[in-house]
Amino acid sequence: MSQIYSQKLVGCVICGFSSLILVIALQIPRAEAVSTQSTAQQDKAAADKAAQEKADKAAADKAAQEKADKAAADKAAQEKADKAAADKAAQEKADKAAADKAAQEKADKAAADKAAQEKADKATADKVAQEKADKAAATSSRPLPIMNFNLSDIGKKFQFNFDGSVATQNVSGLTSTAWLTLKTFTGNAAIFDVALDNTSSNGINSRTSGLGFNVYSDLLATNKLDLASGKTNASGLFSNAVLNGSFPNQFGDIDVCFTDGNTCQGGQNGGVKTDDGLKNFSFSLAFNKTIDSFALGNFGVRYQSIEGTNLGSSGTGQGAYYQSKDKEPSPRKVPEPGTSGALGLFAVGALRLLKKKPLV
Repeated sequence: MSQIYSQKLVGCVICGFSSLILVIALQIPRAEAVSTQSTAQQDKAAADKAAQEKADKAAADKAAQEKADKAAADKAAQEKADKAAADKAAQEKADKAAADKAAQEKADKAAADKAAQEKADKATADKVAQEKADKAAATSSRPLPIMNFNLSDIGKKFQFNFDGSVATQNVSGLTSTAWLTLKTFTGNAAIFDVALDNTSSNGINSRTSGLGFNVYSDLLATNKLDLASGKTNASGLFSNAVLNGSFPNQFGDIDVCFTDGNTCQGGQNGGVKTDDGLKNFSFSLAFNKTIDSFALGNFGVRYQSIEGTNLGSSGTGQGAYYQSKDKEPSPRKVPEPGTSGALGLFAVGALRLLKKKPLV
């Protein structure tokens, strides 16, 4: 019994083991199939992932390209806008430059027209003034000027020789010499230094007690250039400047004289005597307006204390410009009677036509 039971048990065990083997055998293909299916799924998942990544990359590349294209388009649009703005600015600048040029040309033309008009007006005014001056000269009793002065004459020396007359008669030997040096000229005033010498001779002794002349606006007219009273003055040998006076002995009116007296008629006891040698004084001519030049003429001296003639003790002398070559003042004699009048008239006419030659 037990053997039979054991045999059955063994048979059951073998049967069970066989069944297990069968089951295992049946499960192996299934596991392999499942494994194969899992691998396929993994491969598909990997392929899907790769495809997705490729799609994502393509989408990213497309987006990047679109972004780059947009950036390029924006840049091109900005460059176009910048160029348009630059072109507009350049055009506006060119337009402004053209407008400025046109305005400048208009202003230049207006200035040129104004200058031309002013020149024409000045020419007209000068012509009228010249005609007026010519008319005045034709009817004026004022002597003509003989010497013109401007800035170029500063520092130059000019010599004037004076004759002498008493009771309207020429007296031989009654003479004086004056050297005028223009020290400064500002346009409003002129300052002169004067060296005055009484050069009387031939038994004539005298005292030159005053010196004067007329002042003109220019060398070609006889019109008077007004002087400022109170500012026209003298110092040194003569301390007074008398405006609008006159010398006696039928000399007549004189614009300014320098003397120690209160009038041009007498100089009290001042002046330079025959034996005194050179005496010096300075005078300032102050003008009522600013000028570029002025002229002098009708030079005269006043004589007093005259000795050696029975015509009288008071007289006057007429001055003429003398072109001396001496560098330092030295006494000069005027021509003898009979020739002085002719030479004086010749000098006045010649000096109006010839350029003055100052002393150096």
